[in-house]
Amino acid sequence: MVCEDPYVAAEGAHAVALLTEWDAFKKLDYKRIYSGMQKPAFLFDGRNILDLEILREIGFEASGKIGRFRCRGTHIAIRHQLICFHM
Repeated sequence: MVCEDPYVAAEGAHAVALLTEWDAFKKLDYKRIYSGMQKPAFLFDGRNILDLEILREIGFEASGKIGRFRCRGTHIAIRHQLICFHM
């Protein structure tokens, strides 16, 4: 599923993987994203552009380094380089 709106893409997701350093993703309302996600909510910042401590204060299980991981999700929502996993 391709979404034009990152907030819609993250709605109900278990995890968000940020794979770009575009400025637009630095300016998103991560409190809003978190509030619409399944809990626990995971955020993986593959480009290290976000403040992980702030994300953790919001409630995210946040990581700045992405290794290999598996996803058995029913679908993946993608908006440019923001990937949201729905399981």
